[in-house]
Amino acid sequence: MHAVVLGCLQLQGAAILCLLGAGWLLSYAVRRKELSLRRRKGVRHCTQQADQTLPGVTVILPVKGCRKHSVSNWASHVRLRYAGPVEFLFVVDSQDDPAHSHLIKLAAELSSGGSAVRIVVAPAAKTCSQKIANLQAGIEGASAEHQWVLCVDDDVLLYEAFLEDLIRSMQQRPSFFMATGYPFDIPGRNASIATYCCLAYHLPLSIAFAVREHTTFVWGGCMLLPLAALRSDRYGILAAWNQGGYSDDLTVASKCAEHRLSILCPSYAVLPQWLDTSCSARQFWNYQRRQLYVMDTYCNAHNKRLNHTMLALHCYLSWAFILALLLTGLDLISALMRSVIDTEDAASPHVSMRVSMPAQVLLAAFAFAHLALWLLTGTVLQLFQGMPYQHQLPTGTGHFSWTKLWLAFCFANAVLPFCALYTWLQPKIQWSGITYRKGRGCITAVEHPGSKNKF
Repeated sequence: MHAVVLGCLQLQGAAILCLLGAGWLLSYAVRRKELSLRRRKGVRHCTQQADQTLPGVTVILPVKGCRKHSVSNWASHVRLRYAGPVEFLFVVDSQDDPAHSHLIKLAAELSSGGSAVRIVVAPAAKTCSQKIANLQAGIEGASAEHQWVLCVDDDVLLYEAFLEDLIRSMQQRPSFFMATGYPFDIPGRNASIATYCCLAYHLPLSIAFAVREHTTFVWGGCMLLPLAALRSDRYGILAAWNQGGYSDDLTVASKCAEHRLSILCPSYAVLPQWLDTSCSARQFWNYQRRQLYVMDTYCNAHNKRLNHTMLALHCYLSWAFILALLLTGLDLISALMRSVIDTEDAASPHVSMRVSMPAQVLLAAFAFAHLALWLLTGTVLQLFQGMPYQHQLPTGTGHFSWTKLWLAFCFANAVLPFCALYTWLQPKIQWSGITYRKGRGCITAVEHPGSKNKF
């Protein structure tokens, strides 16, 4: 009976790996199809008619601080190719932000070249996250003649025709309310294990965006939304943001589900994102806490039940996988010890390392998951090479340390339930130097650096 229970736990872990592998394999098939289309028809295969009028777009980039590649990345965003009216709003929360002076220079250089670039200073957030406050300031400052706003994280890489391709995709599918994309994390050479932990956290979550174009998920790093619907707050997105909103994308996804609004995630909208090579364990802990903190924020009862269910399921699956892995490790050690004893026993004519059937199934499932992830990674990198990016990106899977990746995957899942419990009990979180306190699913207080109001 004891052996049967342990075997079932190992088979449960194998099932989890098989589900992950199947998701990555399906994602690979979708990306492979996209790659084949681009090779046959060229990079701009998704466009409709070349002479079709393109609507005005305001690109909103919330900015906080200035990192190593920030200036070059901002410049590449402004150089996006678009045949219609377009403006770029860089939004900071203070003129004292290190990014502000760099943006002033950049705006002067690019504006002289004909690009419409403006810098907006948002008010300090009081009952929502600072990113949401920045997005709202950008929406208020957007040109009234424009039809769309594209909210983009300033560290996301976009290929030159991305904006035009995204708009044309929405023109071809007028029944969709909005469009989104999803990140593909790329670690630097010799990246730390903590950096790979951040990457590993995203791996299962990206499947929801990658397997089909009609999705129910939204990524805040890339959101194309109709400006008129936001300005009138037809669906209550701005109100939910203002009333204690912490996660911009989770709120948008919730409102889309509530009002049955369709979300488009085109198969080409996978966006490279460099990870900090020197990420520390402390930084990863804070990063994972921020991701899980989101799951205890909500704007209605349905959203609360959904978020809490997803969090509980994530914790269960994480530990179910780790437990199966530990049992298989013990199984392998036991088999190795038996084989050593048999080798020393002269009376034993045959020496073999016998591993239990559940352990063999789990190892086979791991091999399948690894193959699927390797195929997906290679195809996405090939897809990037076929797009006119202004940045040098890896050309093959050799850029990744697969040993670090799987070790990080195991570690991130092992600590996730502990992190979730701590985050659940601790109402405060720090994000980009700003401390937030939540209560009943909403942000109730915000402490900015240098603020006299401490909590």
